[in-house]
Amino acid sequence: MRSLIILVFCIMTSIIALKGENGFIIEKYHVEVLLQEDGAIKVIEDIQVNLLEKRRGIYRDIPVKYNLGQDKNYRVKIEDIEVSNWNYKVTERNGMKNIRIGQADRYLTGLQNYKITYRVYGAISRYMESDEFYWNVIGVQWEVPIKNASYEVRFPYGWKSKVSNYKTFIGDEGSVLSSLDTLTENIIQNDRTISLSPNQGISIAFELPPGLLPDNLKSYVNTPQNPNQAYKEPNYWLGLIPTGLAALLFGQWRQKGKRQSKSAYINEETYPPVDMSPAQVGTFYDYKVNRRDIIALLPYWGEEGYLKMRQLEEDVYFEKIQHIPDDEPEYARYLFKKIFESSDSTLLSSFQEKMYQTMGSVANKIMKEVKAKELYDSKAMKTFHSGWMIALSMPLFTIGIMSIVRLQADFMGIGFIILAIYSFVIHFLQPRLSEKGRNYHEHLRGLYQFLKEPNPEKLNELMLDNPNYINQLFPYALAFGLDKEWEQLFKSRDYDAPDWYVYDSMFHQGSRPTFDTFAKDFGAHNIEKVFYSAPASSSTGGGGGSVGSGFGGGGGGTW
Repeated sequence: MRSLIILVFCIMTSIIALKGENGFIIEKYHVEVLLQEDGAIKVIEDIQVNLLEKRRGIYRDIPVKYNLGQDKNYRVKIEDIEVSNWNYKVTERNGMKNIRIGQADRYLTGLQNYKITYRVYGAISRYMESDEFYWNVIGVQWEVPIKNASYEVRFPYGWKSKVSNYKTFIGDEGSVLSSLDTLTENIIQNDRTISLSPNQGISIAFELPPGLLPDNLKSYVNTPQNPNQAYKEPNYWLGLIPTGLAALLFGQWRQKGKRQSKSAYINEETYPPVDMSPAQVGTFYDYKVNRRDIIALLPYWGEEGYLKMRQLEEDVYFEKIQHIPDDEPEYARYLFKKIFESSDSTLLSSFQEKMYQTMGSVANKIMKEVKAKELYDSKAMKTFHSGWMIALSMPLFTIGIMSIVRLQADFMGIGFIILAIYSFVIHFLQPRLSEKGRNYHEHLRGLYQFLKEPNPEKLNELMLDNPNYINQLFPYALAFGLDKEWEQLFKSRDYDAPDWYVYDSMFHQGSRPTFDTFAKDFGAHNIEKVFYSAPASSSTGGGGGSVGSGFGGGGGGTW
């Protein structure tokens, strides 16, 4: 497994070396956007780059495919691309028009100026009441800082009175932070210096009245690629890299980490293992700390004589009878102390929105305690469930994203992303059991089956030997999630309710409550609801647009 991780990091390092984004910054980035009367957009980008390390030049990625959140995909047409005084090559892949500037055999350092000009068609959105111009002046996919960003958007003379609701957004993608622009006779511009951090951009939007632009402004859908453009066949073989790693990982997990199959035959068991509380039983049984596993500690403590509960008309009263012993597990002492932290008696309602963090800590402590019982295969736990798989999934996911974005190796990227998800999921699968763990799990399977459908004759025999059997096993039934089944099983049977659960005087006067009454009134769901209640979170949002929500934009880098 460690060798696998080392191999992944080597691949990651190679990818970074192939298309590293470090080693340059953008000193100045000025954009002129000219909206023309026919709806076409002419864009002039003047980019001054400081190459801190040897590079051949820069590349510019401009999106031609968009999904703008309107349940419809758009495609624009970009033509007449020119780069002044530089060799360049234009290709189109993965919804991007790529402009690679520079020569393969010539390396540069220091300040370099690049002036890119192109024309865009189909980038005006048409609505019932207006046409919308929404352009990402500087895209959010530049991964280096831009020291000085500026822009100006021009439109034909006479349109000033027709331009309405113009807005500019500056910052991270989705940011609604606006900028104050100057609107003159035919130009919108910002007079102040703008500095952008990596992956920050500028977007500008305004509305035009219907009828001002011609009718043929529909977005270009499925426009055929220019046959003169170079096209590189996808490197399908790169997908073999994550496929091979996935096969290696699957083989190792299947051989050393997969949970053993359950035996076909279940032996009947009537009591839990002597060294396992209901919380531990419920957790070990399905390798999850369910909420009921923790709530089951309350009736367990009642039977042990640590507390009493009293059913009130609209609440539940908790009373501490004695301190929980020091030899009880840490999770039990921690939760018991939290319940009676301020007083030896308290109400269930007092825990509203106050216990949810405690319950999370208790769950972690229970899982830690169960893992410490040597019930799981130690090698499998160390390899697949101690954090290695999560640590592995992070670089795998990063490699996948970089493979798609930087190398344009889609199959390899998707393969690594799937492998990352697979590695992450393995960490949370049920672990392989030790020999001791298999014996315990078969014991619990037998107990679960008996508590779900108890043999009447066997149950009567148990009750003769131990009249308190039903009350003692109720916490385990609750941890197994069988409390509702028990309500039905003992509905017509005259078993006494447990002594630790007391009813208010207004309830059941003149008769002793039965177990059936207790099972209905204990209210595990209500206790769970209160203990896990959290304060309502608030969220705020803004409308009217944000950075990166229009056409144009994209990013670039060096090569």
